[in-house]
Amino acid sequence: MILLKKAFILILSILIFIIPFSEEAYAKKSKNYKPAKQTSTKKVKQTPAMKNYEEGCSYEKLGLVDKAIEFFELALKEDPKMIAAQFRLASLYDIKGKLQDSKKLYQQILSQDKTFYLAYNNLGIVEYKFGNKDAAMRNWIESLKYDPNQEEVYNNIGMSLLIDEKFEQSIKYFDQALKIKPLFQDAAKNRAYALLHSGQYKEADEQLSKNSKVFSYNPYSYYNYACFCREYHNYSAGIRNMDIATKKKSNEPIFYLEYALNLAYNGEYDEALQKMSESKANPESFEYKKIMGRIYQLKGDYDQALSFYLKAQAQKIANADFYAWFGTLYSEMKFDSKAQETWTEGLAKIKNSPNIYLARAEYKYKKADYSGAIADTNTVLSKNPNSFEALGIQAKCLQKQKQTQQAIELFDKAIDKCPYYYEAFDSLAQIYLEQKDFKKASEIISNAIESNPKQAALYCTLGRIYFDMGNQPQAIRAWMDGLALNGSCAPIYYNLGRASELSDDMDEAKRYYNIYLKHAPDGEYADQVRRKIMNSK
Repeated sequence: MILLKKAFILILSILIFIIPFSEEAYAKKSKNYKPAKQTSTKKVKQTPAMKNYEEGCSYEKLGLVDKAIEFFELALKEDPKMIAAQFRLASLYDIKGKLQDSKKLYQQILSQDKTFYLAYNNLGIVEYKFGNKDAAMRNWIESLKYDPNQEEVYNNIGMSLLIDEKFEQSIKYFDQALKIKPLFQDAAKNRAYALLHSGQYKEADEQLSKNSKVFSYNPYSYYNYACFCREYHNYSAGIRNMDIATKKKSNEPIFYLEYALNLAYNGEYDEALQKMSESKANPESFEYKKIMGRIYQLKGDYDQALSFYLKAQAQKIANADFYAWFGTLYSEMKFDSKAQETWTEGLAKIKNSPNIYLARAEYKYKKADYSGAIADTNTVLSKNPNSFEALGIQAKCLQKQKQTQQAIELFDKAIDKCPYYYEAFDSLAQIYLEQKDFKKASEIISNAIESNPKQAALYCTLGRIYFDMGNQPQAIRAWMDGLALNGSCAPIYYNLGRASELSDDMDEAKRYYNIYLKHAPDGEYADQVRRKIMNSK
């Protein structure tokens, strides 16, 4: 998950809201402002404080923050109550990380004028950076009391609630921000993330699709949509959006990393590695190593994946995706204790991470610990009742427990939440295949292939349907189509071996069985295949 990853830019990274500022501009921001009577056209003589203030503003416009601070400090030395200089200096202190000094200045401003709402907003941001969430919220609410039309403040409150996983509440604040400023891109993006993590996937999809049209000039709108598409299992759409993003901005490394992930999840591993080589990302960075590990893991090259994950682990960065993926790799390599340790460590650092719980639930399902898998998915569903992946894992557990009808209902629910969740289509088709309802099974798998045309697993199931219907040539054609997409899809080799064996071509069957063992030495059919090979000698 999301989209939050990676998905999120924390308020800690929000720059202070800085506007062109003067004594007159400040006065107009105050509720107590009354225009001065014009009694003369004679120019007012500048004070030393005003000269230093204007000098500071000039340096600030040039981006010379340290010099700007120097002159704002000189202005306040001349006039300690000059609010314009206080505000500018507090903003720059915050940017430089001098949070305590920034906080004191904002408090000093508000002691002089309690109606200055911009100071409340910025003080709220500083308090949030200190970790004082309640104090931050009080200041933002106070800011809105004096001016209720501040889209930035609504966005800040929404972000705070979003990070605290109060998704429904956060959406209301983002809605308010967009009501004031319909083209407020940050609020639109954040609203989509809140919708996603509250389980309102279709609404999130609509919001991000709208963002990419409204903010088509901004490549990040396509990047944000692609991140969502990957989590929504709509990889082809993710690839399309990343293609647009990289064409608009070709020198952004994170674009290529996201592009590579969408390609890898779509089964296009070589293309994914090519994008990584084009990324110009720092190969020593945590993100680069993490994503390279994931690509090789999805490709089935576990040794390469392990090498990259270990290098990423050495950087000791708490990241939910990393712990989820690395734990799964250990389980795939049969290092069960290491897998458990990795997930436990991840949950200790990132409490209630749905990604880690889902990875562990999938592992428990494969180990036939169905009650354990359901317990982990229930933890995810308690936060997000619409988590299609949690529903899918629960459905598989019920299927194994012979609670077929309940499993079908949950698979249907998961598919309704995410029509691109091909794993649920695949499992559901296999239920109907076991029931010999070939028409229903082929209908489901055909719909899945239409949405996910590059998933080899779907062609494996399609071939099984044709094979059980007695149409072996069509079955072999489907399996070959699957291998053309992913030449290391072990179950397809098993099925080709079984078909050859039933056609009394044991030499061909053994060839396919050996390829199966090469790709899945500890796979579901490994022991069975070894016995068949031994008995044929």
